[in-house]
Amino acid sequence: MDATQRKLVALAREGDMQLRSAAILVLAELGCDEPAAIEAVAAALESGNAVLQEFGLAYAEKVRDDALLPAIVPFVAAPQSPARERAERILADAGATAVAAAAALLPKLERRKRGPVAAWMAQQQGKRSRDALVRLLGSSDGEAVREAAQALVAASAQADDSWRIAVAGRLAARLGDEALRADEPTCLALLDLAATLARPELRKALLELARASSGRVRSTAVRALGAAVHQVKPSAAEQRFVAGLLEDADLATLERGTFPIAERLRRVRILGPEELFYVAFNLAEQPGTRGAAAELLRQIVKQSPRTKMGKAARNKLALLERGGGLAAAAP
Repeated sequence: MDATQRKLVALAREGDMQLRSAAILVLAELGCDEPAAIEAVAAALESGNAVLQEFGLAYAEKVRDDALLPAIVPFVAAPQSPARERAERILADAGATAVAAAAALLPKLERRKRGPVAAWMAQQQGKRSRDALVRLLGSSDGEAVREAAQALVAASAQADDSWRIAVAGRLAARLGDEALRADEPTCLALLDLAATLARPELRKALLELARASSGRVRSTAVRALGAAVHQVKPSAAEQRFVAGLLEDADLATLERGTFPIAERLRRVRILGPEELFYVAFNLAEQPGTRGAAAELLRQIVKQSPRTKMGKAARNKLALLERGGGLAAAAP
């Protein structure tokens, strides 16, 4: 670095706003990429002064140096503006290096910036961005965990099975964390992620959480469990749990968990016709749950009309409709 450049760097560091701006502009035109110049431009980018930031971004567009990326990443958390658009273009050109910079910076960011940066990272497909968000998912800060879960939900749309499996492994451990279970918003965010991933690796954690919880957490856990078992044979424990919900007439949990009784059997296959008929028979014995029993029986008839179980369901349904004051099913 010659004497002129040293003087320009000194002005870029210590002058007033106009001198700093002018010095950064000249350093950019000279293509000066000395560490001292990079440090001075990074300070301008982090200054919060819109004018200095504009000149700093102009420098970064001409002098591409990875050391500037940590000062540029926070711009994605700013309101939509030309400065943010310029920063996003610089980061896009930097590719994986920008993702690495964001990954290192993410846990250190203040809360108002962390969420938008996590959302930006979710748009960058790849192992590095996934791993950074998974690490944030392991944070002791409930808000950080929610932000990571929301970002991973967005990222999962274009993710492959290996990506989903890696995230599910960490998520299963988090679902078992007692502190997070007590934080309902965070717990719900984790369950939304579980429902989105729909991975069988989550079944055990989801079943335990559904058993131990109540209200919205329980119904959301039921929804996630339904997604997790959709492509596999349900275990005896899962069958008993859902049968218990039906036997206890806990239909609100099933419905809030997007388990409409008539569709749940077809889509999730947790109960077979025999188990479902047994549950329907028990529900039919209670005046307050005969409507739910009739719905279940109609589902059996629809699915297995010519089987022994289908005929038994049809007969039981006819008895309910004649003697229980139920409206007959539409033909």
